[in-house]
Amino acid sequence: MADFVGRRLGNYRLVRLLGQGGFAQVYLGEHVRLGTQAAIKLLAAHLADVDVEKFLAEAQTIARLEHPHIIRILDFDVADDIAFLVMQLAPNGTLRKRYPRGTRLPLETVLAYLKQAADALQYAHDARVIHRDIKPENLLLGWHDTLLLSDFGIAVMAHSSRSQSIQEISGTAAYMAPEQIQGKPRPATDQYALGVIVYEWLCGALPFSGTPSEVAMQHLHAVPPPLYEQIPSIPPAIETVVLKALEKDPHQRFASVQEFAAAFEKAYQDTMPATTALPTNLPSQHSFTASTPAQAASYSDPTIAESKLLVAAPAKRRISRRKLLVGAAALVGVVCVGGGLLILPHQKKPALGTTILVYTGHLNVVAGVAWSPDSSQVASASSDGTVQVWDARIGMHPFIYRGHTTNINAVAWAPAPVGQRIASASGNSFFGGEHVVQVWDAETGAHSFAYQGHTQPVRAVAWSPGGKLLASGSEDKTVQVWDASNGSHILSYIAQTAAITGVAWSPDGKYIASASNDTTVHVWNARTAEHLFSLAHTSTVNAVAWSPDGTRIASASGNLFLGGEHAVQVWDAATGKHLLTYSGHPSQVNTVTWSPDSKRLASASSALDKNVQVWDAHSGATLYTYHGHTLGINAVAWSPDGQLIASASSDGTVRVWQAS
Repeated sequence: MADFVGRRLGNYRLVRLLGQGGFAQVYLGEHVRLGTQAAIKLLAAHLADVDVEKFLAEAQTIARLEHPHIIRILDFDVADDIAFLVMQLAPNGTLRKRYPRGTRLPLETVLAYLKQAADALQYAHDARVIHRDIKPENLLLGWHDTLLLSDFGIAVMAHSSRSQSIQEISGTAAYMAPEQIQGKPRPATDQYALGVIVYEWLCGALPFSGTPSEVAMQHLHAVPPPLYEQIPSIPPAIETVVLKALEKDPHQRFASVQEFAAAFEKAYQDTMPATTALPTNLPSQHSFTASTPAQAASYSDPTIAESKLLVAAPAKRRISRRKLLVGAAALVGVVCVGGGLLILPHQKKPALGTTILVYTGHLNVVAGVAWSPDSSQVASASSDGTVQVWDARIGMHPFIYRGHTTNINAVAWAPAPVGQRIASASGNSFFGGEHVVQVWDAETGAHSFAYQGHTQPVRAVAWSPGGKLLASGSEDKTVQVWDASNGSHILSYIAQTAAITGVAWSPDGKYIASASNDTTVHVWNARTAEHLFSLAHTSTVNAVAWSPDGTRIASASGNLFLGGEHAVQVWDAATGKHLLTYSGHPSQVNTVTWSPDSKRLASASSALDKNVQVWDAHSGATLYTYHGHTLGINAVAWSPDGQLIASASSDGTVRVWQAS
């Protein structure tokens, strides 16, 4: 953006540049007649006529906000196609400048700032104004270090002008609520962002990190790391308040941002001696930073090896996960049920839906899950860039496969007798990186080769029944069949018109069913790529599964944003005739799997209901609903022996539970 020092805009002459971001510059301005000073914010983009009207309408709304903790808008206009705001001057900079990244603030300081910010936001919300861009850079300090909120509505104007840089988007994404990412901001959106700031102030780190798109996906699906893992001394009541403000569902947060601040204050007071008084000033020396390696290590996240078996509500909150794992592994007949431990007699089978274990080794969304042919191990694939292989009964694993350079979308275990190999598919359309299928040894992790025939992220991979071939589906709209021993390409199926989301072989290996975002499943010859018939849906198709007896195909569909059906359809595999519709899910169905005897199906949603439904494959009657996960489910897999189901979730866990 050009240098405007010395230029006059309205009644102000621009004296010097105070700061700039991705979509605006802020100058110190001096009134040409009165000599008073103000902050002049210039939007970086030249606005079209339609944007001028929107900018002025937004500015009028913001200018009506008069509150001691909100920056006053003194004037606004558009001159020479440059939109600018004249604002109250905040002489002491931003809270980001006062407390750089990595700084930890004591509870009393956090509370003082939280109360001021919440008071201002509540006033705005009562006036039907949502800020939409709460972050430390927009929390300013006045003459007496009073907190001042700035940039109401500026984020929306900036987005409409398409002027944000990657850096600015990254800064905003770190504090963005799930519903705002989905384009549905509301007052609770500001509460979520303020909760992220409080989390950051308490532990010195954001709950989520990575590229803007990775962070956005974590806001949508991942659980924030517990604060007590980084600050063992944090009062549990404080952590409970913060995590409630960070609930994915805005309805599960506090009823208002002011209630958030009040709950934090009560939790603070309950942990402090009765004589403790809140500070009246906030000197910067209250802050501290873990600056030495030893200090940093003392607040680091638990290692993956220490977080394999999730056991909720232990007798002592600080007991280590390593001790829980070792203890669980040593017990005979121990399973995790509803977050507790239950010792089961060897001779008695657990009841349907009994949770055997919760695997928590991943650090991000778990996108795929597959069983070993002997039902003893599970391979789980995650957006954290790893595939982890672990014991299906106690959660321990021999290794973590790190051969990918981006998030992993699907995983498939080779069938017997070649069951010692795993194929994992990766790629991300937002931030680039590889779009390949890696084939590697399931026992040692030794890499065999990478199939690189796709030009876009690979969303699905499946072994042929004999294990000699692999089929992979990609966002490049193709399914490719290739030799599983060396990766040589055999054929491509190119008849579908949108991203491929699922592939399934017929049990005899002659045919393939492929699911696509084009709202169809195509059934075609696996040797010639000849199209046989299509199965039509009214929404995107997210998964497809061929029954083990070869007679039927199940396809799962739905789209949270585009609407249409959210159901599982069952079809005759020989003719394509529709047999039944299962409508037991309230939102899009993301995954479906058959029981080994072809009598039942298990399906789950990646969105709202967070449950797995088990139902009769002939009548469609619901037999059981599994309620274990806290976020949407991305994949389900039935163990080859028919006894267990593994479900992989955006909550970062895989749950193994009794299926029969």
